[in-house]
Amino acid sequence: MKLLAVYLDAWPYRYLRLLVNAIEGIDNEFKNLRLIPVYGYTDCFKVTLLTGKYPNEHNYWISYKFTDEPKARPIPTTLSCILDREVLPVRTFRFILSKAISIHMFHLKTWKYININKINPETSFIDIDKYLRIRGMNTLFSFIESKNLSYITIEDHLYRHKLEKVIKLVIKKAKDLDVVFLYIDEPDFWGHRYGPDSPRYMDLLRWLSRLMKSLIKLAKIYRSSYIVFSDHGMTTVRKFIDVYNLVLKDDDYGKKYVIGIDATFLRIFNLEDKYRESNTLGKLRNILSEHATLLDEQKLEEYHLPKDRSYGDEIYALREGIILYPNFFSWLKSHGMHAYDPKSESQHGIVLVSSDIQIKDDMITVPELHKLFTGVISKL
Repeated sequence: MKLLAVYLDAWPYRYLRLLVNAIEGIDNEFKNLRLIPVYGYTDCFKVTLLTGKYPNEHNYWISYKFTDEPKARPIPTTLSCILDREVLPVRTFRFILSKAISIHMFHLKTWKYININKINPETSFIDIDKYLRIRGMNTLFSFIESKNLSYITIEDHLYRHKLEKVIKLVIKKAKDLDVVFLYIDEPDFWGHRYGPDSPRYMDLLRWLSRLMKSLIKLAKIYRSSYIVFSDHGMTTVRKFIDVYNLVLKDDDYGKKYVIGIDATFLRIFNLEDKYRESNTLGKLRNILSEHATLLDEQKLEEYHLPKDRSYGDEIYALREGIILYPNFFSWLKSHGMHAYDPKSESQHGIVLVSSDIQIKDDMITVPELHKLFTGVISKL
């Protein structure tokens, strides 16, 4: 093994010290950086890391887009009225249905105006890599292959009882591979479920710190380089806003406009040119004016996001600590959330590198992390 890469989903920079304390006794010359995330969710981070390009360059941001042309998904009005209600039995049904067809729990009135992307927050690195290559894009893994290096990616929902087996697998495979890439998503799961300041979340990070100590020991045995990183931090949710039920009371919804409810983003898509007259939309904008920021063209450029109408005519980004619930992603209320303004320190992730890797600054963006990887791989 020449390079060990470990991706810890949702490890905040403010908890870097837990990892530092675990590693210091093994490698006293490692370096750490603050990662500035992309303004989006885990799937957007993965695409950006693999390509080294921001969302406005690779044109992937959120896992579904809107379309003016309704899809052939006929849904009886009566059925729509029943299944769009926000009551527990109906939400349970929608959740089961969403797992069968996608990860989304759309309003049925929204469904026919939606194009679901091939990528979503649960898509594996390998599947994203395949999709990007089909589109003719070079990726981090294709770069590894171009150097005739062998590699393995180990990823999935890796909970504690599985992770110990995974470490044994890494130890077994290490001697036969050049690059080992391990993705651990458990911090993200527990952070959403209980919050990033909860005892359960902190207990998990302490346990993972001990696990990382074992992995760094392995890297030292093989004299391997290592890069340990997260995609973003996380903040405690302090307020929930329900716009889901507000729009369903509007007769114009699904006829003149639809919305996307993405937990920390709300996107309005007009089905009629310059449609702005709905009283419900007025109420919605009043709510958002207190709790969100409109991402106009200047903001989209500032955050490197696509200026693509199919993502929405109006895009609002929720302020830190506030989420939209019910939304099209979450089954339960999240007590921790990310995908807020990347400038906020609570959203910053971590990067730790072995002493042989040269770094210039103490901050790094996701495209720069890609460049760091390719630079290290070039020297293997």
